[in-house]
Amino acid sequence: MKGISTFPVPKYAKDFTPSNVFGLPPATYAAILKLSQEVVDRNNIAGISNLTDAATIDTDASLGSDFYVTLGGNRTMAAPTNPGSAQSIRYWITQDGTGSRTMTWNAIFRFSTDIPSPTLTTTPDFMDMVEFQYNPYYLTWDCIRVIKGYDATPL
Repeated sequence: MKGISTFPVPKYAKDFTPSNVFGLPPATYAAILKLSQEVVDRNNIAGISNLTDAATIDTDASLGSDFYVTLGGNRTMAAPTNPGSAQSIRYWITQDGTGSRTMTWNAIFRFSTDIPSPTLTTTPDFMDMVEFQYNPYYLTWDCIRVIKGYDATPL
């Protein structure tokens, strides 16, 4: 019976062993890894929040990364509060049973020539997802993705 084949360890692998990572002592490297993971965790907040439908819809970004709302009329999305540096948030916007609701975005939301401000799907009970990433340099929420036309009818 043949044994498991192994590949030679690359020459550079010895430079990345825990005892000699970038010439740092293991405790220092471990502290850097822990801190960097805390930064990643802070910027990628897990959680789902239901937003309250109102003329102006408020978002507390510290509560999560996925925000759901069903529109009962034409609405304005207010500037999210408590952003994390480079945090991403996704809005899952559902049309009510009437449909044809519109969304106006606060000026803090930036759209590009590649991803312009979306016209929401107008079909009743359909949902669109609009994703933003916080830009701490410009203090803006930059749109990075729009996906439209999910059927939101409960199964």
